[in-house]
Amino acid sequence: MYAAEMGISLFLDIDRYTLEDAEVELSYHLRLADGTYEAVPMGIFEVSEANRTVHVLELKAYDRMLRFDRAFNGFETIGTAYGMMALCSTACGVELAQTQAEIEALPNGSELLSIYPENDIETYRDVLYFTAQVLGGFFCINREGSWSFGSMGRPL
Repeated sequence: MYAAEMGISLFLDIDRYTLEDAEVELSYHLRLADGTYEAVPMGIFEVSEANRTVHVLELKAYDRMLRFDRAFNGFETIGTAYGMMALCSTACGVELAQTQAEIEALPNGSELLSIYPENDIETYRDVLYFTAQVLGGFFCINREGSWSFGSMGRPL
């Protein structure tokens, strides 16, 4: 449940306040043998800091994983792993990359999970952390800006 960070320094004369809540979509352009270019997405990042020095605008941005740092107030919740994931996805506004059938096909994917009132879960990110443990893997934000489940030896 780690967030990816982007830092970049730009020699531009842009007012830093115009970049509040802006998104940066990075792509790497790879030149192919035939001379054409292929755009390889590197991710979508949300600007959290924009600082100006005399000639340079410095940006710090993070992927959408930080959206899950919102307070979780589900006192007692019961559902499958996909149900927990859908709850977090809807509450935090981040699209889920896998379907319900794909999640239910995972080990423990169709088991009922419970969150009891006496827990140490404070954020939606905590809910995802424990859900990923039950499924035997991890969650990350992919290059398209949605979030997906992965495990060792299993691609995202």
